[in-house]
Amino acid sequence: MDFNRFFIRLRGIYKKLRYTYRLNSFYLYNGPGPSILGRFLNLIFSQVLLVLVTYIWFLSRLRGPRAALLLTIVLTVLLNLAYWLKRKEQIRKKGALRRRDLARDYTLDRLIKMGSEEFKWQILRLVLKIPGSSNIKVKDRYLETRIKGRKIAIAYYNDRFSEDLSPKLLSSFVNKIKAAGYEEAIFLTTGLYSEKSRDYVNRINRLKLRLLDKEDMLDLMEGLEMLADEDLIDGLVKKRIEQAGPDFARIRKEILRPRRTRTYLGYALFFTLASLVINSFKLYYLIFAGLFILLALVSWFRSRIGPRPASKGFSLIDDLLA
Repeated sequence: MDFNRFFIRLRGIYKKLRYTYRLNSFYLYNGPGPSILGRFLNLIFSQVLLVLVTYIWFLSRLRGPRAALLLTIVLTVLLNLAYWLKRKEQIRKKGALRRRDLARDYTLDRLIKMGSEEFKWQILRLVLKIPGSSNIKVKDRYLETRIKGRKIAIAYYNDRFSEDLSPKLLSSFVNKIKAAGYEEAIFLTTGLYSEKSRDYVNRINRLKLRLLDKEDMLDLMEGLEMLADEDLIDGLVKKRIEQAGPDFARIRKEILRPRRTRTYLGYALFFTLASLVINSFKLYYLIFAGLFILLALVSWFRSRIGPRPASKGFSLIDDLLA
């Protein structure tokens, strides 16, 4: 047997499982989420608690311990199956929302960074995709099109500085298209409209002007399938996952967190009581209790010592390199 090839394959399986876990954590928590070790400890505690409670309950209803143990196993398997099916559905729904948010944020950031000509052609491409749009003409800082026979002027403004659109800019556009004989218009922006701008539009006569801000624009682009494609979103997700940092650093920070001292003591007490109730697993429960007491001591000592202050020289270097 080729052990080198076996370990390479085993390492590949581990990397795939590790990435799947981190991907699901990103979908569920919109970030790194708990570490693998933290999830493992919580899983052990929840499973032991479930088995202990159900076994004691069945044992109080039935005379034989074997029947109680069998029903406990069956119920535990069914409850775990229901939990993982529900969790899978949560990952699917939240994953779709996370990917949608990434696609919208990426598209908006890309639009804002465009030059004036590139942004104009992007708006032209958007108008071309609108169902029923025809006879598109490029005018002075706006487009003319016909949608279901209605002549419409479409203005566009790329807000690069996150400033609310002023009524002055809208007034200039309104006067221009009124003079050109338009009765319907749309104003698109990658920013937002101020209350004064919306009040101004409500006072306009003989012109139907619709304001579309950045969210409306993204909704329109999403409906026309103009957001980032799936391959690009996969790359964005992978980048966000890699930004979480190595697992070891997160595990050490999570396990040795001072506020976990009481939690570890609670786990140790629980497993100690479990060893007194179920003799068949007494040794394993005592081992778990000892491990949690050790973790409680380590986190307690860490809280007493406190974080090490950074030296002035190190802070200065960080400031210079920032």
